[in-house]
Amino acid sequence: MAQYLMNGTIMASRPMSLNVPVLDEYISAFADRNLSRCVGLYAPGAILEFGGTFCRDAACIERWHVERFAANLALLRIDNVQIDGDEISIEGAVVSDRLKTWGVPAIMGRARFIIRDGKIAEARFGLHD
Repeated sequence: MAQYLMNGTIMASRPMSLNVPVLDEYISAFADRNLSRCVGLYAPGAILEFGGTFCRDAACIERWHVERFAANLALLRIDNVQIDGDEISIEGAVVSDRLKTWGVPAIMGRARFIIRDGKIAEARFGLHD
């Protein structure tokens, strides 16, 4: 499993806790490349938005994960977490093989989640503002 950084400090070989159980599980499942676990954490009818991709069904969400896994996308670090009820915003850095081929070691990004009934109802991924 990959190493994780928080505020520049290498954490153990497991992700840090966000204290949001579904997102802690999602980060772990994503790092493990566990497709069924990742997709299973999304609610029926969930929305996933990433660049030009907009998913509203499990098949699209699954394809999106397969593509990210193929690109070897990985969370490098988490810099900031804001929790406001069921809305969670995470800022940090990600790396991928595709970025490396373009000479980009990492990019700063933001993920915004809405959690309902213990599942991801919305996930919107983009560049840090």
